[in-house]
Amino acid sequence: MDRTMLVDETLNTVAHTLSLGVMLVLLVLIVFLGNWRGAVLVAITIPISLLIAFILMYVTNIPANLLSLGAIDFGIIVEGSIVMMETILKKREDHPDEILDKESVMERIVEVARPVFFHL
Repeated sequence: MDRTMLVDETLNTVAHTLSLGVMLVLLVLIVFLGNWRGAVLVAITIPISLLIAFILMYVTNIPANLLSLGAIDFGIIVEGSIVMMETILKKREDHPDEILDKESVMERIVEVARPVFFHL
C-alpha cells in the first residue's frame, strides 16, 4: 500500500500548523506582553523545541507517527517561555534603573526557570 499521499498531506498540515501557530503566538504575545522582542524570543522557542523533540525521537527510535506528532503541543512548548518572559519583563518594570551583571542575570534565570521546568 502506497502511503506517499498521506505522508505528504501530513507534512503539509504540520508545516501549515507550525507557521500559523508561530504567527498567532507572535500576535498574541505582542498584544499582551507589549514587547515585540520578548514575543520574538518566545516564538523562536517553537521551532527550536520541535527540532530538539524530533532529534530525540530519532535518537531513541520513537516513530514520528500521527500520535507522536499530535503529542507535541504548542501550549506545552510555549507555556514555559511565556512564564519566563513575563517574569523577566515584570522584574525589569519594577526595577528599571537596576543594572544587572552576568551573575545576577543567571541567578534570576535560575529563579524563574526552576519552577517552570518542574511544572512541565
